[in-house]
Amino acid sequence: MPRLHGVANILRFNWPQYAAAAFVIVASAILFARLDGTEAMLAAAAFVIALYFVAASLLASWTVYDHSPIYDWTWLRAHAGDAHTIINVHAGFDETTDGVGRALQRNVHPFAFYDPASNTEASIARAQNGTAATRFRTGQLPLRTASCDAILLLFAAHEIRQPAERERCFADVAATLSAGGRAIVVEHLRDARNFAVFGPGALHFYSRREWLRIARSARLDVAHEFDMTPFVHVFVLTASGARP
Repeated sequence: MPRLHGVANILRFNWPQYAAAAFVIVASAILFARLDGTEAMLAAAAFVIALYFVAASLLASWTVYDHSPIYDWTWLRAHAGDAHTIINVHAGFDETTDGVGRALQRNVHPFAFYDPASNTEASIARAQNGTAATRFRTGQLPLRTASCDAILLLFAAHEIRQPAERERCFADVAATLSAGGRAIVVEHLRDARNFAVFGPGALHFYSRREWLRIARSARLDVAHEFDMTPFVHVFVLTASGARP
């Protein structure tokens, strides 16, 4: 049986968007059967576009979350394998800490950023239910300066929607990293490949240029960067002047 856990989570947290797409598919099919001429062609176009993006986004999600090497975390050993103090910063829904800990054979400590005043999306509020992580407001990570060897932000940092808040978050990360420590950021990018499968949903992501800007603002250097699947990019960041 193919794994569908990742796809199930995508549907769980984004069900309103998929419900709206399903409505468009059904409504346009009904209209196509009842209309003629240009109106029927417009209904057919709406049907095809909605069906395409539902199918393409779910297939891409399956590729990323259920059928790629990302979630076995073995690739992470090359970038965080020597780290002793590791924290995993997420947005409330944690499907990575346990797997990363097993892969690295280290204790990984989960932290969840959440501020109801700024994290207003319904999916983020739903993700808070049942999280066992230490919660904190962005920019107020409750750890000592230079106390962490590796800070992981895995499909999480794009949920920080305000530019100034992202800058505070990454400045906080930079301050918390120990000498030679690494921040590892895994994200979809707002690029042509993600637009091709997620359509307008790709606007929820940020461009490579934006992530580089945020890193520079925090005085973090890009030690490595690479693609994991056509839809996911990895940044390995270090404090200015340091290298893993």
